[in-house]
Amino acid sequence: MLPAEGLSMLAGARGLGKTLLALSWAAAVATGQETTGNIPVRVHGPVVYIALEGFHGIPRRLRAWEAHQGVRADGIIWVRDGLNLRDWVEADLLGRVVAHYGAVLTIVDSVRAAGAGKEDTQDMGAFVKGLERVQQSAGGLVLALHNTGWDAERERGSTLLPDACDTTLLLKGDPAGVRTLHHRKHRDGEMLEHPLAYAFRKIEGTGSGVLLPTDVPGASATLPDLLLAAIHRTPGMSTGYYATELNRHRPNTATALTGLATEGRVRNDGTKNRPTWVIPAEEPLV
Repeated sequence: MLPAEGLSMLAGARGLGKTLLALSWAAAVATGQETTGNIPVRVHGPVVYIALEGFHGIPRRLRAWEAHQGVRADGIIWVRDGLNLRDWVEADLLGRVVAHYGAVLTIVDSVRAAGAGKEDTQDMGAFVKGLERVQQSAGGLVLALHNTGWDAERERGSTLLPDACDTTLLLKGDPAGVRTLHHRKHRDGEMLEHPLAYAFRKIEGTGSGVLLPTDVPGASATLPDLLLAAIHRTPGMSTGYYATELNRHRPNTATALTGLATEGRVRNDGTKNRPTWVIPAEEPLV
């Protein structure tokens, strides 16, 4: 599904589980697992994970993976310092770090945090050149995690990144909480015949969970679905906060929240002019 070498991209809306999925791939590659989520793992070795967003949540996600697999997630080298891959000096330095550890997989989480700037043609062009310099100096696969745009069907910003990638994947979600992984491009390889479907399973005592294969077909996540997930994660915030978090227009977000409130699926604990949104106790977590 992913090549052993080159550039690849995993895109999806915020909150759908891109990091959770990428962490499972990283741990499987680093620990010699034969499969991960029904995907064969044919290359094993050290992994460099550049965690520039939400690192505070990664330890509990790894604990969940370890508890489920019964294996310690060793062999992952973490990079947490600020990074600007548009700066080729920094890109070359990262390439030397990756080469030093002999990493077969480098994950950049995320494109925005690693220096894509305005994500326009100029900034994204320089960013892609930086990714290419890392891959060319260190070899292996470089996988970049990127957010989708307004419609959750394509990545944000310039198309220069997907154009440069050998493989691009899109993660979607549906109202039942099922995530589906779709091939959008796979140069010199077979495309997935059908999307791969995953469901989240909470692992007790870890504060997180894992994505497990499921036979339930998925569909595109709607804005109300994404809002429910976002409010579960961070309750009590404003309409503007969730619009920014999900990269959506504020008027559309307000309309979707009003609809959810009418259905009793969210509740306004603020005022009419300054609403803050929470999930009623009976609303299930997806």
